[in-house]
Amino acid sequence: MIIGNDINPKRKIYYYGALIIEILKEFSQNTVSFDDVYHLTHSRHGISIELFMLSLDWLFIISVVDGKDGMVIKCF
Repeated sequence: MIIGNDINPKRKIYYYGALIIEILKEFSQNTVSFDDVYHLTHSRHGISIELFMLSLDWLFIISVVDGKDGMVIKCF
């Protein structure tokens, strides 16, 4: 993946994906509730649900997370 030389990288899904990964690392179990991950990400970084979903989709595409029954499964 080529990452552009943008003025504001904090508006990109790869940036928010990194924030989500950091939050997922805080949980000892491999399966975490979608709601728990979203609420922590939103409270710390003010991310909207739409941007959170796009970032989570991106993490799924690159095989960092998986999902089942409202749970986020860590693949790292």
